[in-house]
Amino acid sequence: MDREEIVLEFISELLKTAPDDYTEIKVILLCMNANKPEVINFLQVAFALIEKKRTPLIGMKGGAV
Repeated sequence: MDREEIVLEFISELLKTAPDDYTEIKVILLCMNANKPEVINFLQVAFALIEKKRTPLIGMKGGAV
């Protein structure tokens, strides 16, 4: 499996997780790799892509109150 396939699989699997599980995984990965800038950069990009695809938890009608 090459690097691109691993990245796609990582993103695909996280898209399948429940919102609470996703948040827990995200926090753990970011905390465990805080001193590894290359890993943090990868994770931030991956999480941004995942969060664009995930369904929002709360929807608002008519704008902010």
